[in-house]
Amino acid sequence: AVVEGHSKFAYGISGRKHGSYRLEPNTNVTYNISIKKVVSSNNDAASSFESPEFLVARAQSKKMIGNDCYQNEWPDPGRSKALRLYGAASDGMIALLAKEEEESPSNDDDDNNNNNTTNTTTTQEARMIMLDALNNIAAVHLKANAFGLAKEAATMVLTHDPNNTKALYRAARAAMLDPAGTYEESDAALKAAEEVAPNDAQVKKLRNELTRRKKEYKQREKAMYSRMSKAMQTEKKAQGTTTTTESSSTPNLGAEEEEEGSKQDNDEATQNGNEAATAGPNDVVTPLVRKPRRRVEKAIPTKSIFERIQPYLIPLTTTIVLGTLSLIMFLDQIEKAQQQMMMNKEEEEL
Repeated sequence: AVVEGHSKFAYGISGRKHGSYRLEPNTNVTYNISIKKVVSSNNDAASSFESPEFLVARAQSKKMIGNDCYQNEWPDPGRSKALRLYGAASDGMIALLAKEEEESPSNDDDDNNNNNTTNTTTTQEARMIMLDALNNIAAVHLKANAFGLAKEAATMVLTHDPNNTKALYRAARAAMLDPAGTYEESDAALKAAEEVAPNDAQVKKLRNELTRRKKEYKQREKAMYSRMSKAMQTEKKAQGTTTTTESSSTPNLGAEEEEEGSKQDNDEATQNGNEAATAGPNDVVTPLVRKPRRRVEKAIPTKSIFERIQPYLIPLTTTIVLGTLSLIMFLDQIEKAQQQMMMNKEEEEL
């Protein structure tokens, strides 16, 4: 059958690419449809919609279409379509495996042995499709920089297959790139991957990248502490210089007080002598009561450290902030370029 499809029912304004071929946006599409298999609607038939064989074949088709969307329709609508198709394939296989486990026979006669052989083959295929679909979900989230969701998908794979190399690799990579993750988490997953596949090229490359990132982090941390230490030492030196300057500029109050007291004593002695000289024989000379000395203090204007460095604070802060932002943007561009290279390699593997 031949079906003519309007662009809005095909690929719309996004268009589509496939290798070197590209379908331009808003292009009408012609579909050639052929029948590959006839499936019975009778649930008792071996080729019915509910048979394990048909469910496995349908899940495999969904996974393959999801791979095509991931490779040729990224980012939109490829990301959402791939996640939906991978999710449907994995959910269908999880349900099928759970159903077969419940219905597994308990006796070991010949007929059941033959059925067990068929069921074992179907079970293995279903399990393989489930693991591949979940692994591909982790790959989609990694490419979209949704590192937390990528770790969840990889962890789900590991619950079914703890030695799955792809899941261990993607869990380690997601933990390394996740801002909320830790290098310890990534290192633990990477060690497990190295035990399973010690000669895997991607695992070795990720180990080198993790080692480099940890080294750079330690260097940045050391440089930060060094700058903090130098700033504290500079502040202490500034405080010591200010204290010394204030002490040397303080006038000798004791000398001024001594001079003022001596002047006051001389004035009092002169006044007492004059009174004694002018007094008559019957006059009583009242002894002079010495007045308390006045303490002369002068206010000394001083400047705090903050007042001294205040004119330099705003330019210095602005310079530090702009330098930090420039460094963050530079590192972010490098990291995005590395991620894109890794994603291109993962696309080839899918």
